[in-house]
Amino acid sequence: MYQALLFLCLLCLQQSVRADVPPRKGWWKFDQPSDLTRAEPSFGQPLSLTGQQEPVPGPSEENGAVLIKAGSYYRIDHSFTANGGGAFVNAYSLQVDFKINSKGQWRSFFQTSPENTGDGDFFINPAGNIGVAAVGYSSYEVIPQKWYRLLISVKNGTHFTVYLDGILLFTGNPQSIDGRFSLENQLLLFADDDAEDQDIVCAEAAVWNQALNAEQARELGGFGNYNGPNLMTRIPYIQQKGTEDITISWHDTATIETRVEYGTDASLGKTAKGTSEIISGPYQWHTSHLKELKPNTRYFYKVGNGENMSDLYSFRTLPDLKNSEKLRFLLLSDTHSSDTTMAIRVIRKARQKIESLYGPDIENHLTGVIHSGDIVVNGNTPDQYTSQFFGPVAPLSPYIPFWVVAGNHEQESPFFYQYLKLKNHSAFPDMHGLSEKIWNFTTGGALFVGLNSNIARNFGETQADWLDNRLSEAESDTNIRFAFIFIHHFPYSEIWDVTDDRTNYVRDFILPVLDKYPKVQMLHYGHTHGYERGTIAQGKSSYRIVCGGGGGGFVDPWNVANNHDYQNIHVSLNHHFFQILEIDPENESFECTMYSLGNKDYPMKVEKTDFWYRKPAQDPPKKPEIKSIEYQNEKWVIESSVFQGIDSLMSVQIQMLDSTDNGTILTDSIFHLVNIFGINSKNVPVNLNQGINPYEIIIKNLDRPGKPSPSFRIRYRDHNLIWSAWSETKIPETTGNHHEVLFHGNYGQIRNHPNPFRTNTTITYSLAEPGPVRITIYNANQQLFLEFHEDINNTGLNQYNFSGVNLSPGTYFLRLTTQHTVWKTKMVKVD
Repeated sequence: MYQALLFLCLLCLQQSVRADVPPRKGWWKFDQPSDLTRAEPSFGQPLSLTGQQEPVPGPSEENGAVLIKAGSYYRIDHSFTANGGGAFVNAYSLQVDFKINSKGQWRSFFQTSPENTGDGDFFINPAGNIGVAAVGYSSYEVIPQKWYRLLISVKNGTHFTVYLDGILLFTGNPQSIDGRFSLENQLLLFADDDAEDQDIVCAEAAVWNQALNAEQARELGGFGNYNGPNLMTRIPYIQQKGTEDITISWHDTATIETRVEYGTDASLGKTAKGTSEIISGPYQWHTSHLKELKPNTRYFYKVGNGENMSDLYSFRTLPDLKNSEKLRFLLLSDTHSSDTTMAIRVIRKARQKIESLYGPDIENHLTGVIHSGDIVVNGNTPDQYTSQFFGPVAPLSPYIPFWVVAGNHEQESPFFYQYLKLKNHSAFPDMHGLSEKIWNFTTGGALFVGLNSNIARNFGETQADWLDNRLSEAESDTNIRFAFIFIHHFPYSEIWDVTDDRTNYVRDFILPVLDKYPKVQMLHYGHTHGYERGTIAQGKSSYRIVCGGGGGGFVDPWNVANNHDYQNIHVSLNHHFFQILEIDPENESFECTMYSLGNKDYPMKVEKTDFWYRKPAQDPPKKPEIKSIEYQNEKWVIESSVFQGIDSLMSVQIQMLDSTDNGTILTDSIFHLVNIFGINSKNVPVNLNQGINPYEIIIKNLDRPGKPSPSFRIRYRDHNLIWSAWSETKIPETTGNHHEVLFHGNYGQIRNHPNPFRTNTTITYSLAEPGPVRITIYNANQQLFLEFHEDINNTGLNQYNFSGVNLSPGTYFLRLTTQHTVWKTKMVKVD
């Protein structure tokens, strides 16, 4: 059932990533310097250039741009048919991602005359205002060197509406049908006939043959540099929520009294004062800590200064230890980007999903948001906290508290700790250098811990020791059933396998602590921009490792960084997504659901794509049985019984034992039914273990002269992370020598990159001493496909460039045989 759900979701392709925005009819992204005028595939015709263009850096490394020189423009053949009740195109929308390098000059956005005769139709004037006399100008002045997303929505006879970064900039005077702004068969981008078209930089342009509305403009988002007239003023950000207290912060230009008016109904009635501090520029960060509240109670409130109070908002305090209601947390990471479009979309879609599942008044259904770091691109740039974090999360932050761990992009900046008040949950509230860097709180029978992987060099051992002590306390605390750990850096990553001292710290210091405590259920992290879920089963603990780094930053593509298929990671998807963690105190269980938005190459609606859970009281699977062991064509074929249990099969473990040496384990291997790693030529995720029969295990023969046949035993693990008992140990009736498990891919010192690959791949292996090697490739049926010998190889790293053009798509086993050792791995050829 689990696998069927996963793959039905993965194979459900949609027409557009932005489900609420109609498909563009023309789309140009200027990402290829050698072909700047190209259209995105299936989105219109190439642009036609008049004049000069130059490739320049865009808003990010993944998003290029073009400099349109003075007097230059693009011609768009839009192919729109007449609409809006006239002989011309009267309803359309135009998007332009732009920046200017300085003020003081006129710049044109578009010209409706195909011959470029007459004045342009929409401008930035020398002061930085956007508009034209016929419809008016914005009061806002664009700031040089800042990126903006302009959206012009035209419906002649009805409206002329202008949005900037997804927010209404102004509503202009509508023009008559077939009048000004109506289009013939072409539209000129950046053109003007009398030199009011000076240099402008563009990172993206798009057109629609319909007028987009305000909701669709918000969906398209932008760069967060325009926040509207005082948009972020008095928009609350809730943090440090407890059973009897809460901290509320907000921006305000005022410096007078900081005040929160609150109560259990809309009449309010109580007042709490607070403090303010200057972060940077004109905005002050106001904070008020409300105390003596009632547990699990909804409060209404307003924030402000003097007579200037905000709209009415509401929140709910945490429940006490006696609570039996379900608690839900939204899990995010790596929402940072100079283009906030996707971060805004992820947040909004998360809210919509929660409201559709559980009902309105989101504070009654969502307990909190936990973020595993990287909320801004540069933590030392103070205005990014507003444009890249507080702005995008504004649909949730006045109602739902946020707990955030610091990512590497925050750079341990003092701005991060000025904005985010964590001291009430701090592990070291009064210790210099650690005051707000490590936090924890309990609710719903669960312990939540936020760690800081940036401090590995200075406080790494201190943090690990504290974690050890805190989890030890939790193990003996009957009020705590589960422990969830959050940190920014990963211990392992398949999509972006690039390590440093911080990732090594998580793997070498944090994981060994988690391995000791059965109540640990999850380590959640980010850093890789994608989704990865795996399982760690060491020591006394068995828990999930989950990468939540698809919250809004550009997703990491396959085959760019190092890709490595780790055995303890089962699912890897380079998607945007969010997760909902639901804790059920009454039934002492929890479940976590991942909802994917896909990516630009593999678009999805908000699809339930992965799902995992723990039900500790659930019965384990039935003990399996080895039904037969046969020796065929130099292979052991081990047939086992079908899985039986309440749950479904997740993993099979087989051990080969020395039947004459007190059952010494010769080989120990685990196979997972799902191993999603890489994509095919259509960008569809690939399950490397698809179609393999888990109840028929094939073991290749290796010579072991003079030794009797080994014995075997197996066990099954369900998706509840519970193992069955071991089967009875079985000795084969036939005889053989020492054997090696090939079926499970027992990974060693050989790998190939890229993997999956389409034509060529580089085989890399490491030798402890020089000597000859033999490389063999088998197909999924263990049939020898190719064998070749290498002469004497050097100690250390060696490489072999392999051409797989003659291979059919599928899974292959790659084996390296040296004088003393056999190493093997699995490689996948895709279309």
